[in-house]
Amino acid sequence: DTEVMKALCHFGYHKYKTIDVPPPIMLDDEDILVKVKCCTDSMFSLNLRPVSTNSFSSSFGTKMTVMGLESSGVIEKIGKGALSRNLKIGDRVTGFYRANCGKCVECIEGRPTMCTNMYHPFGGMAEYFVWKASQIFPIPDTVDFDEACFAVVVARMLRAIETGKIRAGDSVAVIGANVTSMVLIQLLKISGASNITVFSSDSVKSRYAKQLGADYVFNPSTDRLSSVLLSLPESSRGFRAIIDTEGDASLLTRLMSLITNEGTLVIPIGYPPDISLPISLGELYMNEVSIRVVKDDPRYMSRAISILPMLRLKELITSKLTLNEAHLLFTNDFFKDNIHGMVYI
Repeated sequence: DTEVMKALCHFGYHKYKTIDVPPPIMLDDEDILVKVKCCTDSMFSLNLRPVSTNSFSSSFGTKMTVMGLESSGVIEKIGKGALSRNLKIGDRVTGFYRANCGKCVECIEGRPTMCTNMYHPFGGMAEYFVWKASQIFPIPDTVDFDEACFAVVVARMLRAIETGKIRAGDSVAVIGANVTSMVLIQLLKISGASNITVFSSDSVKSRYAKQLGADYVFNPSTDRLSSVLLSLPESSRGFRAIIDTEGDASLLTRLMSLITNEGTLVIPIGYPPDISLPISLGELYMNEVSIRVVKDDPRYMSRAISILPMLRLKELITSKLTLNEAHLLFTNDFFKDNIHGMVYI
């Protein structure tokens, strides 16, 4: 037990600092206390990630915003109600940052991403966090703590591939060269996708994408999109799916014409409500093109964890930080020079 711990806190627009705070409190029998080993926040690397201004007091003694979506560590305390999930003190675990109630109509009917009582404890970028048992997932000894922090991203991209109905041999376009897209590229390779084509104006990260399995890379700022299909094999009539990992609505609109009949545009990131797409409903109808949004879903976490050893994840960690340096993850310049940053505690 400790009276204070260190945590990265948010104090307003672009104001982050690691400070001493009260440790999280276990409020009910479903709570689990985890001693954090590694943590990160992959969503902040996306252009459209809104900076949270909420305060969370649910598991802390005072109101504050403790950052961190993805964390891993070791269970130190466990509530009686959590024992039914076969978790125990000393287990190596990672977590899913959102808790669903399991009782509302959406949860009961199998739509946890639409839970009407969704709970966001956050607080993973600290020495300890308390999350519900339903948010905690064990990790095997073959997976390191830093690798385990990729489980949420892998789960998100597994659902994106499934939503896009991507089959072996399908051509796939990926918008963006970032940590999310580089996880996606590896999963697409495993699934047997072909002609994996990355669209990014970042030449440095595009080279990483090629090393991880991208077949083609195009710079939308300098390359003519009309030449894209000419560069692909003759058997390719376009892309079976286009997956947006960057949040570039303008580029997404330009690429719509490259989707094959019955293809799918998959959007696994959250766009702000004021951004729209100028889409021809007539063309969607004639070509039977689908547009699907993908939210993070805890049902994909176990699958994601089982796949972690198959992926080249440590290569994506281009900056290792201490908790006192964690604020750097939330600066605009950080991802100009890095693919991903990991905080080690």
